[in-house]
Amino acid sequence: MDIELNEEQKRFLVVIIIIGIVHRINFARNTKPKIPRHTGVTGQEYINELFANGSRSRFLEVTGMTRSCFEKLLNKLKSVGYERSRFVGEKEMLFVFLLALFGHSNRDVQERFQRSGDTISKVIHYVANMILKLKPNYISHPQEVIQTPTNISHDDRFYPFFKNCIGALDGTFINASVPVQHERSFRNRKGFISQNVLGVCSFEMDFFYVLAGWEGSAHDSRVLESA
Repeated sequence: MDIELNEEQKRFLVVIIIIGIVHRINFARNTKPKIPRHTGVTGQEYINELFANGSRSRFLEVTGMTRSCFEKLLNKLKSVGYERSRFVGEKEMLFVFLLALFGHSNRDVQERFQRSGDTISKVIHYVANMILKLKPNYISHPQEVIQTPTNISHDDRFYPFFKNCIGALDGTFINASVPVQHERSFRNRKGFISQNVLGVCSFEMDFFYVLAGWEGSAHDSRVLESA
């Protein structure tokens, strides 16, 4: 049998449905585990153990850098205002960022540091923004039109043949630490694991452009084509 509802009853029914939905959402939020509980080792305990007992190769494998390099990066970040959050320490935040940068998923990092996905995301964004603050210390853009360098314009061997030349480019092998399954593609013609990095700089050795990321086995022409 069909039941006819007047307008007031319909509005009341809508309110009841909304209250039910809100209650269900709150229940789901309150009952869902905020962090994984697969290990009793906290992120800070893991870091302390790695610093105290971890070998050089293990530290390098986890972070992609040596302890001294890690400490230098941490100090550089502190110089631009980097500081711990209420619940996460300075080293742990940098570890979280490096693991994410190293290709680990948010979920993997949650498990490693026993933090919620929201916390991991906030930490990654915070550290990334702090690293961007370091940019003026290492990267600057020309403020005016670049003139032909005097060591070209005042030398008959080069001028006028290179009158529009403002710099030079070259490729170089930079040592890299990669997972074992990727070592073959990153092994260069000289036999060691590296990236094939392209750099462009002025004759005053100010870099205009750097392209990193190519495997050590990549031919220079391929790297140049992708620049």
